[in-house]
Parts: sequence; structure tokens; C-alpha cells
Amino acid sequence: MSISPDGRWIVFELAKSRDDEAVDLWLVRTDGKDLRLLVKNGRNPSWGK
Repeated sequence: MSISPDGRWIVFELAKSRDDEAVDLWLVRTDGKDLRLLVKNGRNPSWGK
């Protein structure tokens, strides 16, 4: 999980199970609204420049 530099978004990893190697990155506002898939089969979220 990582919070955006402006504090408005959270990106996090989500898999179907703990043993599942297929991990997707999801993005959501800090108020829990606007959940959306960011990257399919992604890992280790970070905010780039």
C-alpha cells in the first residue's frame, strides 16, 4: 500500500488468495470512493516523479 504525495489516493495490491501470484494494483481515494483497477499483474506500488 502507498499513499499519493498529495494524500488524496491510495494504491494497493490485491490478489484472490495469499498464495496467488497474480497480483493487481488498485487505486482508491482516501475516502473510499472511486475504486479502480490501475495495473493488472502489477506489484510493489510506488509514486513516480
